[in-house]
Amino acid sequence: MRAQKVAAWGEVARKLAHEIKNPLTPIQLSAQRIRKAHVKGAPDFEKVLAECTSAIVEEVEALKNLVDEFAQFARLPAAHLMPSSLHDVIDQTLSLYDGLFTQVRIDRRLASDLPSVRLDADQMKRVLINLVDNAIEATDKKGTVVISTEFDRT
Repeated sequence: MRAQKVAAWGEVARKLAHEIKNPLTPIQLSAQRIRKAHVKGAPDFEKVLAECTSAIVEEVEALKNLVDEFAQFARLPAAHLMPSSLHDVIDQTLSLYDGLFTQVRIDRRLASDLPSVRLDADQMKRVLINLVDNAIEATDKKGTVVISTEFDRT
């Protein structure tokens, strides 16, 4: 039974690797095309840049969808709980969004008395990224997203 599980996961890994490689090729080609146009000082550089960055964004979205589908299929790894500052994790995560959306404001309302908590910082970052991405989509990429913490002493 164990050998069958290992073989099955090996097959899943091979298929996943193949599916990941598919979008990487156009990403690499687009990056090379941008570099070549830039080095040559191509008169249509802006057009090349727009086309290539659009292709890169599309392929990254395809990769994200693939990873999301795989994550639904596979369980998340076991959490590695460590005493951590939730506010530090929030700050690190929200810094990823700095300057990305001109019409979205991310309002931080963080409690000053929040103690250290046991959490898996990497998993918490993934959760926060999903929540913030969903909130930004819900605002049609314009508006305010509020991130708040609170300490309930009861």
